[in-house]
Formats: sequence, C-alpha cells, structure tokens
Amino acid sequence: MSNKFIREVIELHRFFERWLTGAIEQTQPVFARLKGVLAEDFRMIEPSGKDLNRAELLDAFWHAHGVQAESFTIEVRRPQVLLIDKATAMVTYQEWQTGADTTARISSALISETDQGFQWQHVHETWLASE
Repeated sequence: MSNKFIREVIELHRFFERWLTGAIEQTQPVFARLKGVLAEDFRMIEPSGKDLNRAELLDAFWHAHGVQAESFTIEVRRPQVLLIDKATAMVTYQEWQTGADTTARISSALISETDQGFQWQHVHETWLASE
C-alpha cells in the first residue's frame, strides 16, 4: 500500500498488536506512539456503541498492555481512502483480530496530516460478520 494514510493505519495497528501482546515495553516513551497521534478532541465509537474520548481510550490501552497471547494478530484488510483535502482523509478498513476468537469490524477513521505528523480525529467501528 503506497498511500500515506493507509500506511499510518497499518503501522498504528501493528503498534496495537505489539502493545496488546506485550511484545513492546509498557513505558511512556513507547506509549507516545499512540498518545502522539490522537487529537486532543479525539472520539471513538466502539462496535457496542460506547463513545470514548481521548483520555478514556488512552487509559484503556495503557491497562490492556500484554493482555493478549503472543499468537494474537491484527490484520487490516480492504483499506480505502476518501481524500477530503490535501491533508485530511476518511479511511475505511476492515480490522480482523485473531486470538482465542476471531473478530472483525469495519472502521472509518478521520485522519489529518500536520507538520507534527498524523492526527487521528475520529474512529467509528461496526461489527462485521465473519467471512
């Protein structure tokens, strides 16, 4: 995938996978990968409908370090980009998580590119039926 927004989605989900399996250290410098890309007014709507703000999501992820087995994987499938302007895109993608169970969701993410890097503004996830 050559699109910069798709690369960001894939790279952040690799971070999630490594964080959740404990493959990377639970330190603030490592966690800065996530903290640095979430906009101050970030919102995420989970598949259950729960609406999380930035602080709630960061707290949940901090405490989820190492909760998954080493075999846990996250795969981003079928990413598509809708450019809103030169620096902002709506990216849709399927997120397949495989561990004790396999779950799949379709996500829409509003991402901007700034001088400081990418900023995730909003994510909305909906459960997908397994293929």
